Amino acid sequence: MTQEQQELINQDVEQQMRRRTRRSFLWGAAAAAAGVGGWRWLSTRREDDGIPWPLRRALEIDEQLARDYFKGERLAPTFPREQAREPRVNGDIGLEEEPDLMAWKLHVFGLAEATNEEDKTKPESSSANADEEADEAVATSDLLLTLDQIKAL
Repeated sequence: MTQEQQELINQDVEQQMRRRTRRSFLWGAAAAAAGVGGWRWLSTRREDDGIPWPLRRALEIDEQLARDYFKGERLAPTFPREQAREPRVNGDIGLEEEPDLMAWKLHVFGLAEATNEEDKTKPESSSANADEEADEAVATSDLLLTLDQIKAL
């Protein structure tokens, strides 16, 4: 680097250093104090349904905006059943052979309530733990549906 280039770099550095004044430090401190003060003000407001009221009002405004945007007139159109046709195939990549629809079943498990006939015929428990047993039965129930049962829905 030449002497002239070095002086230009030094002048640029000095100019940037002059920008970092006490005034800019005070502006930064004021912005930080305003942020802390705003948070303290917000955290000391009375609660409305478990959160400070300014936040509750913001949620209510957001809810109203969502209601206005998602009106019934903005929903996708519905059509009568007579207009329905066989759905188009979206692709067959990966299908080596036609699936056996008669053997296909949907297994639903987890928090689903069992609705098959054998669960309906079980006698109710009269023990003191009937509620716990019912919760356990719901949590561990399995439901097996065929394609015809799903179509019947």
